[in-house]
Amino acid sequence: MTLINTIYFYDEWVDSFNVKNTIEDEFYLADGSTVKSDFMNMTYGSHSFVGVDGYTVSYLNLKNSSQMVFILPDEGVSPYDIISDPELLDEALNSLSTDEMQMGEVIFKIPKLTFLQVLS
Repeated sequence: MTLINTIYFYDEWVDSFNVKNTIEDEFYLADGSTVKSDFMNMTYGSHSFVGVDGYTVSYLNLKNSSQMVFILPDEGVSPYDIISDPELLDEALNSLSTDEMQMGEVIFKIPKLTFLQVLS
């Protein structure tokens, strides 16, 4: 008997990234080294974000009425510091619905991802 756990999710950005704005840049790995990666780029002149001590949070809307939330750790803060602390992670994920939310210019620079589908 084999147990298989599968997550299937398909959606599209409300505002699509323009392929002409894809630029190669450095992606920082957990060990401090870097690799070259293509980055999707988009700038909003006015968009919601929360900037607190330790991280900045914003989101992009998806067409199925959901959002993808992005948490950018401050320099010197590891992403693992945030995700390993359940209270801090909950605070970051829910911060966009608090009084700390601001409006301003938000620049998204997101590495392109490739998903592999494994069939068995």
